[in-house]
Amino acid sequence: MFGETDRDQGTPTKSGLIEAKIAAIESAPDGRVSGWQIVINKGALQGVEVGMLFRDASSTPKPITDPDTGETIGHVDAVRWRLTVDEVRDRIAICRITGVFALGDVRIGLPVVEVRQEIAIA
Repeated sequence: MFGETDRDQGTPTKSGLIEAKIAAIESAPDGRVSGWQIVINKGALQGVEVGMLFRDASSTPKPITDPDTGETIGHVDAVRWRLTVDEVRDRIAICRITGVFALGDVRIGLPVVEVRQEIAIA
């Protein structure tokens, strides 16, 4: 279904998390968002493994305000959706959308980042 045509070999990030971009989108035959296949431009050569989770890296962190002081005490990521890796090839990974909280703007070129811990849901 998808050929390996990506060219980006990627570099490690300061955080150690894998960052990638959406390279292709295949919608589900029945139109359900949860059935979409998303191809990212990183694969086994960059450390991607089956079962890994990725999220939209372009979302703006949400400020957390202390209810007593009104002071901003931190930020949490506002996750709109997640990708779960189903298949890995050398330089691409085929994922499915899981946990759609707000679809947002899923498009080719959109940055995604690996999720290694539970993060807040928008």
